[in-house]
Amino acid sequence: MSGVTVEGNEVYNSSSENGAIYLAFAISDIIIRNNSVHDNGLSTSKRLTAAGILLEGRVDAAGVTVNCNKIYNNNPYGVTNEATGLLDAEYNWWGSANGPEDPAATEEEDTEVPSCTDDPASEKNTVPAAQLGDKVSDDYTHVVDYCPWLVEMEEFIVDHAKLDFKKKADDDKVRVQGKLELGANSNGVEISEDVTVTVGPLSEIITMVEKGKKDEKWEYKRPKGGEGDIKDMTIDWKSGKFDIRMDKADLTGVSNPVTISIQIGDDLGSASILMTEKKHHWDYKAK
Repeated sequence: MSGVTVEGNEVYNSSSENGAIYLAFAISDIIIRNNSVHDNGLSTSKRLTAAGILLEGRVDAAGVTVNCNKIYNNNPYGVTNEATGLLDAEYNWWGSANGPEDPAATEEEDTEVPSCTDDPASEKNTVPAAQLGDKVSDDYTHVVDYCPWLVEMEEFIVDHAKLDFKKKADDDKVRVQGKLELGANSNGVEISEDVTVTVGPLSEIITMVEKGKKDEKWEYKRPKGGEGDIKDMTIDWKSGKFDIRMDKADLTGVSNPVTISIQIGDDLGSASILMTEKKHHWDYKAK
């Protein structure tokens, strides 16, 4: 099996003896992104390192990426890599602003979160375990590259969302409005950072520009003749309000509830909303 994307799912309450998401055999080109994997109490009858996401030994770890997920409250492990090689698990939220618990860390505890390096095997999160998120299985042979990780926004609220399903192919439309606020542990955001917008099966990376005074408003407008689903987007940092418009979109495969997220650098805001389904459109308004 190859060329599979696992996206936009909520995976919870699993008691599997392997993993809530379990990858086995000679698979490759697997993308696991924008999922919420949480509150899974895995059985340890077969594996002591059963996890929310687990790669068994025959998998090519280099052919799997685990990015932009929310992985938290999984026991005993959040992510386990039994395969040889490096698993790219960067830019995930682990349930703590300090990142995941790394059992392979040095015994000497340090209250400083380590900085990322070019050698993932040397990155050992030595912050006390009580201040950390889910465990990752990490040794010098089966490496989980978890650095950098995402910092959850203090607030991410969707006030209104609408999905319009058109008859013409690749002509569906999306409108999302809401409010966001960076968390206390955020290092701030820069206009030069990529902005990743996800609405259900749609995901796009854009570069925004400043509008007006510095740090007050960001804006994106799709260039004339340009590619991509996003027509325009704004973030007003004074009020925290954001507004996203998409057209030329293909909403095939969208499922309800719909996961909506905005990632700016290593700051992530995400919400799953249950929309009202009508014949040609879905709608959501916050109460």
